[in-house]
Amino acid sequence: MKKTALLRKASQNKFLPVCCAALIFCGCATRVSSLRRLAPLAEPSKMPKSCRIVTVAVRSPAEEAGLKTGDVVKKINGVAPKDAAAVADMIQDSGPFADIDIVRHGRPVTIRAHLRQERPRLGTLCDFTGWRKGGVTEAGNESVTDFEGPYAVTFSGVIDENMLFVRLQTENHSTRTITIAPDFVAAADAEKKPMKALSPGEAMRRMHGDLGKELFQVMQSNAAGAKDNEFTPRKKDLFFNPDYAGAKADADYVAHQSLTAEIVAPEGIAEGVLYYPPPKTLPITVTCHIDAYRFKARLGAPQGSKKPMSFDAIRLVLEKEKEGAPLRITLGNGRIYVGHYSKYDDVNETLWLRAGSEKSAFPLNHVRAVQVIGELPGQAGQR
Repeated sequence: MKKTALLRKASQNKFLPVCCAALIFCGCATRVSSLRRLAPLAEPSKMPKSCRIVTVAVRSPAEEAGLKTGDVVKKINGVAPKDAAAVADMIQDSGPFADIDIVRHGRPVTIRAHLRQERPRLGTLCDFTGWRKGGVTEAGNESVTDFEGPYAVTFSGVIDENMLFVRLQTENHSTRTITIAPDFVAAADAEKKPMKALSPGEAMRRMHGDLGKELFQVMQSNAAGAKDNEFTPRKKDLFFNPDYAGAKADADYVAHQSLTAEIVAPEGIAEGVLYYPPPKTLPITVTCHIDAYRFKARLGAPQGSKKPMSFDAIRLVLEKEKEGAPLRITLGNGRIYVGHYSKYDDVNETLWLRAGSEKSAFPLNHVRAVQVIGELPGQAGQR
């Protein structure tokens, strides 16, 4: 079995990318920013108790053994999995073969599958519909992954430079190609009023005026394969845009990172950024449609822990977690930070978090609570 690879969340440093917030998705740092990082709001989430197979990979051990979509796994080597996610681990821990008890059209069937040594060992995917998994992106933004059928979509977002940036990442674990496009995504504000997305060119104009749009057009042309188009700034451009280098870097990023219509192959991933005028109130609701499946996330202000943890309880959490685990920490002053767990210095009683290439230290006597957000996106292996 494969447990779907989760999709790829706040830099503790107050200095952020060269000019525009779009770059917070890659975690650079140079200037003070008005960045407001958004976080997923709590939604009902439940891992399915049983594994209904939604994908059987072509020429996989599963296909060769006769497993089919719609089969419901009851036992692996005589042991019943506790839920759909456990099936992947049980297959991984099996020997060279696995006896799989299934129910097909209401009738029990036992199938022996000869497994690969490498992953995916079996080549099937359980239906995780109903499961929502929190995580942290490499740039230090909190995210949520919504699972429906053979697909998964991860949402994250920030507000900065008078702009809302929403990143989506889509995983295709079906056996056919799918299409993802900006038209498949919709956003609404807290009053459920639709929000109109800006084109990448409009976003650059909003951030840098006409110069931004012109720079974007040049970078977009280069991204499409043109040979080193250059833009020579005019004197008025430099006068009204003293941070010309930052505008140019933003244009290059927007040209390469914006969400565009894209065909996603089986086991493929597509991701990109959409741009909106900032909402007056939070949370926002973002939805995405793939085939007949609907994915949703509500993004609002980060919520820290209101209940203080004892010093020993915090230390116990840190000693238990592995490097790279996504953490949310609430400081005594109420500020909230998220990142990947780097290390715990028990001599100086200091917690280190990583966001992108940046590391930040938090003395434990300043920390009110530490929460483990969930499995780190991208670390769940295929089975």
